[in-house]
Amino acid sequence: MKIFDILMWIMFFISSIVSIITTLVLFGISYGAFLKPFSTMLPLEISLALTFFLWGLNSLYGSYLIDKDNNPKFSIMLFALGGILLIFVIFGIY
Repeated sequence: MKIFDILMWIMFFISSIVSIITTLVLFGISYGAFLKPFSTMLPLEISLALTFFLWGLNSLYGSYLIDKDNNPKFSIMLFALGGILLIFVIFGIY
């Protein structure tokens, strides 16, 4: 489905921006009230979990993929990684 592809690329972009902001804040850039939530790894972990879930959905339902035999293994791996990250977020493990 094309919507999963579009959402996946939007989440890749958002995760890239969140990781850059988190890196800058954690390594000494002075921040105001707007960047205070980025002083932990929680926003980065949430964005990566959503990215992996959308990537798994896109690899499972993408009709344009060439190698469909290896596709379920890859999407299950992405779902598992996204689920593990989501469990870490819920329990507060960074």
